[in-house]
Amino acid sequence: MLLFALFAQGGATWRVYHFQTATAPAFASLGLKIGRSIYRDWSVEGLAGPAKADVPKGAVITAIDGAPLDRAVSSDDTAPRVARADGQTVRLTLTWPKRPELGTRTVSLTANAADRAATYRINTRTFYIASQGIDLMVALVLMVSAGMLRWKRFEQPVVIVLSFAMLVLATVGCQRLWLWMGLDFLPATLDAIWLALFLAIMPAFPSGTYVPAWSRWMMLLGPLAAVALAWPGMPAGVLPWIRGALSALALTCVAIRFQKTPEGAERQRMKWASLAFASGVALYGIGQALTYQAGQVDIGVMKVVLTYVSYGLTRGAFVIIPAGLLVSLLDYRLNDADAAIGRSTGYAAITTLIGVIWAVSTAWINIAIRNVAGEGNTSLSTALSTVVALMVLTPLRTRINTWTDKRFQRALLYLRGLPKKVGRWQHDDDPVAVAGQALNAVVEGVKATRAAIIKGGEDEPLVVLAAHETTAEQIAEQLGDRRPADRHEDDFPLRVAMTDHLGVVATLLLGRRSDGASYSKDEKAAIGQITEPLADALRAAARRAERYAAIDERFAAVEAARRRRTKALET
Repeated sequence: MLLFALFAQGGATWRVYHFQTATAPAFASLGLKIGRSIYRDWSVEGLAGPAKADVPKGAVITAIDGAPLDRAVSSDDTAPRVARADGQTVRLTLTWPKRPELGTRTVSLTANAADRAATYRINTRTFYIASQGIDLMVALVLMVSAGMLRWKRFEQPVVIVLSFAMLVLATVGCQRLWLWMGLDFLPATLDAIWLALFLAIMPAFPSGTYVPAWSRWMMLLGPLAAVALAWPGMPAGVLPWIRGALSALALTCVAIRFQKTPEGAERQRMKWASLAFASGVALYGIGQALTYQAGQVDIGVMKVVLTYVSYGLTRGAFVIIPAGLLVSLLDYRLNDADAAIGRSTGYAAITTLIGVIWAVSTAWINIAIRNVAGEGNTSLSTALSTVVALMVLTPLRTRINTWTDKRFQRALLYLRGLPKKVGRWQHDDDPVAVAGQALNAVVEGVKATRAAIIKGGEDEPLVVLAAHETTAEQIAEQLGDRRPADRHEDDFPLRVAMTDHLGVVATLLLGRRSDGASYSKDEKAAIGQITEPLADALRAAARRAERYAAIDERFAAVEAARRRRTKALET
């Protein structure tokens, strides 16, 4: 399948480049462009010059200069017959298969460099070549993702199916190659196969066990959906309903499974996958909406911008989904799933609310202006509504970010608020208790596998104030020269010195995260915020402990002297 995907994308790239540089110029000189349709590549659309008025959209060439044109003839063979030098004329006999009321029409078109330039500005040869380049990059991402999954987790059934589905998905977008080869049925077939595989395997993600039990029916519904989606006689209006119903059913299975999954690595994997699917579906939906909007806009800069943006969003959806699955199944940065979900939710909420505020305020301000001045002012209402949106942006962003942190990153949020609590701990007379409370908060906040707070080291005796999943002997091995020969990695990759105005008070040792990833910037920043107040608290508690110890020693000495004196008097 990998070889087939490489062939498909390579062939499609060659076809697009060859078509846009060798075939399309012949039609463009007549003010026409080749349209993609079920009638193969020789359907044309009038777009520029005099041809725009003479040739309604959807025309199909049936004869050139009176000579019939076979339907099976490709655009490559047709182009030399319509190619003319500037000023020369060619007669085309056209029909409209989708609009039979237009009948048959013969038009004389004169080749013109201006028409070719206008057609390219509208047809944007660069866009089609660049879009194929994007398709190729997306396909390469899918191939690499599938290859990594097979290499790392080949023994797992879910991974086998998903990696194969990604390779099938990597062949989507090669319609021009399949049409050129006469395989008109292949695009719909490949599209149905990858979708059916995803629908069948997602209820079993990530362990391979179907939960709930009735979700096993998706293994049957997936292939049936593939047959239905690829069936030539299936009405086009029914296909979106089939896709939507089965996708909703699969997502329902995933949601139920997520609710029944306890906290742990599997639940974190499902969070990454859910984030990827949700983001991918959102990008695809927005891209499709922009595509529809681009079709409603007249030719111009806005149409080009909407076309480019919508294309980028729809292709981005096909990158985000496999990337999320790859992160999930390779157990990479599982602990960051909550942070990623929180930020994505925050950005989506901010964007939505700002858009609603802007739209509503624009309407209200325009109504107010119309009531006062007697007529609306679109420019003024737009400017004022933009000011209103900017005024609420900062407080809205603060509130939403605070809510998402409380909802998705409670442990890290608690760690960020630790400096305020450390100030109260310094009144404790036991530095070991202070260090233990702080270390528990740090371990919970950053999901460290092992951790410790120590004093001394090097020339001073080592004192372990608090430890988590480690011992004083292991710490001494790491800090000294007695590290075992079979231990090649540092057990404490993150070491933070806690200092105050007098110097280093203690050192925080953190082992690797539970998911094996390095500590994020937010986690390091949160740890950095507590080092100074914790150092102050430890030094204050240590001084108080020393002072109390000295007082106890004095009381003990006085008590011993009193006993000796009493014994002497008794003697």
